[in-house]
Amino acid sequence: MTKSLLGFIFPSLSENQHTAEHADALHKRRPLFTTLRLGLLPGAYSREKILMLFASEPQEIKSKLNAAYESNVLDPLTDRIDDLYDDLP
Repeated sequence: MTKSLLGFIFPSLSENQHTAEHADALHKRRPLFTTLRLGLLPGAYSREKILMLFASEPQEIKSKLNAAYESNVLDPLTDRIDDLYDDLP
């Protein structure tokens, strides 16, 4: 199991290299890090916080985005939105 997982994550270590299928096996690094840590990364936004943000009024969204920018946490916020984008209303 571990061998096949490592082969999937690092295709260059795999005996069966499928470069077309795994052109960039680490392109989803955030979910990988989250999985390895068995939870959210430190400072990451929870699913609930993201859903609350999208349910907020436009002025409140603007305020929260400005606060994230000022606190230098806009990148983790946009990363988490990207992770959950398909599930957002």
